[in-house]
Amino acid sequence: MKVEMNKWTDDFPEAMKEITILCVEDESDARDKLSGFLGKNFGVVYSASDGIEGLEVFKSEKPDIIITDIQMPLMNGLEMAEEIRKENADVPIIITTGYDDEKYLVGSIDIGAMKYIKKPVDIKKLRSLLSEVALNIIQQKEKAKKDRLLRLVMENSAEFYLITDLEKIYYMNTAFLRYIGYEDMAELGTRTAVLEGVNILKDGSGYCGADLKSWLKKAVDGNLDEAVLKMQGAGKLKSEAKNFLVRLNRVEEEHSVLVSMVDISTLETASAIGETPAMVDPLTGVVNRQKFLEELDRELYRVQRYTRPLTLILFDIDGFSEINERYGRQVGDSIIKEIAQLVRQNVRVVDTFARYGGEEFIILAPETDINGGFQLADKIRGKIERQQFPHVGRVTCSFGVTEYVLLQSRDLIIKTADDALYMAKSRGRNRVEKVTFL
Repeated sequence: MKVEMNKWTDDFPEAMKEITILCVEDESDARDKLSGFLGKNFGVVYSASDGIEGLEVFKSEKPDIIITDIQMPLMNGLEMAEEIRKENADVPIIITTGYDDEKYLVGSIDIGAMKYIKKPVDIKKLRSLLSEVALNIIQQKEKAKKDRLLRLVMENSAEFYLITDLEKIYYMNTAFLRYIGYEDMAELGTRTAVLEGVNILKDGSGYCGADLKSWLKKAVDGNLDEAVLKMQGAGKLKSEAKNFLVRLNRVEEEHSVLVSMVDISTLETASAIGETPAMVDPLTGVVNRQKFLEELDRELYRVQRYTRPLTLILFDIDGFSEINERYGRQVGDSIIKEIAQLVRQNVRVVDTFARYGGEEFIILAPETDINGGFQLADKIRGKIERQQFPHVGRVTCSFGVTEYVLLQSRDLIIKTADDALYMAKSRGRNRVEKVTFL
């Protein structure tokens, strides 16, 4: 194989180093040259000189991408690809050949090759194709990893999780299974009838159903996102009923809904006797940093899996250290509390609003793009600016807004919001700036 020695630029993302490739070519010089190019940009490159060896390497190493010649001794590329398809129907296979014969083109299509490239191989075209394929693989790996992590989190959580289309149950975590008297999904099956055994004694949403299944149907039909329910589990006494904060996230692509339920009975009891729950900031009564990060992880999983918009708003009080120095910490605390109360009145029930630390606050806004986040931030900014605070009068805040971008980590999206906040500070304070990670 003649390989055109065009420069293969070094702009592959670092994540490409996690991709493994199998290169099958019977000409040793061509195989070495192509493997050399691939080795500079991908994690591991396996090579084989014929179809039999290539099949053995595939079975033992499970590479992410296969590039193979057609005409080879012992077993040709199409025969090898056909055997590989029996093992893995989805692995990307790129066929290279010096032949124009239509039978090879038809054969490569029949075995599901994603691309048929004629020799001599144009490295630029191959590079472009590999970039597209590798990015898709990286996204799939990230999704699979996050699926595993979220499943682990949900399985070990005391909260209840349920995924259903109201006809079948696709997932229920261990805590919820045990609440309704089952050990595992194998015992439960997919029957939603089991939800009829959970009684709704009281709700604050305006929807009243005799059981959880009928309540969920009314809630979904009525586009309800959040409610507080008093639930009595199957086989339990009314005196054992507990209050749950129930949230519904619709998964439109799969025509299902993710239901989460948090037992807030202990929270309400703690409030009644003056104790502070671990998830609440003691000064303001809003969610604290730790709980916010848990909610952010949960939302990041959702938007990564279902490709939904998500915006983060980070803001703080302008000149707060000077306020503390001039008026004292008690006045500073009262301002923090009043701002928290004002913001709570201006965010949706599906948003998560938290005190992030000191005079810094953060808002997580699901189903909101960066422009919607900017409008929300500017509305809150204006309300704070117009508020008259005891002792100090006018107080302002600066806001940084960002929207989640695919493959962005939790730390990175927070840092991007912080960069936007810094920009707002440096451009004069009492303003909103937005930054999108590129």
